[in-house]
Amino acid sequence: MSLERRQSDRMLAEPGDVEHTVHRCFDISEIGMKFHTSQEVTRGDTFTIQVNTIGEPMSVVCRVVWCRDLVTPEDERYHFGVTFDGFTNAKQLRLRELISSRAAT
Repeated sequence: MSLERRQSDRMLAEPGDVEHTVHRCFDISEIGMKFHTSQEVTRGDTFTIQVNTIGEPMSVVCRVVWCRDLVTPEDERYHFGVTFDGFTNAKQLRLRELISSRAAT
């Protein structure tokens, strides 16, 4: 898959797109998301988020697939990526439509 194709399949998260009590979503793709957090996370950790931007809100179970501990002056020192566990084709289609509509604007 080319870099150009991958870039069009992602979008920056806007406030309110994704809800979680500790982790903040940075970007969204059809199969996963990137988060920032001040809480330590490790590969294999799971948690549930709520995605609010696709018609009715939907709960999604996320599994951490990579994590970087960054030494920065920011409060959020961990950046990590997740994939979706048990993500149905219907949910993936809804997410794809959202990403496409945001890219068109």
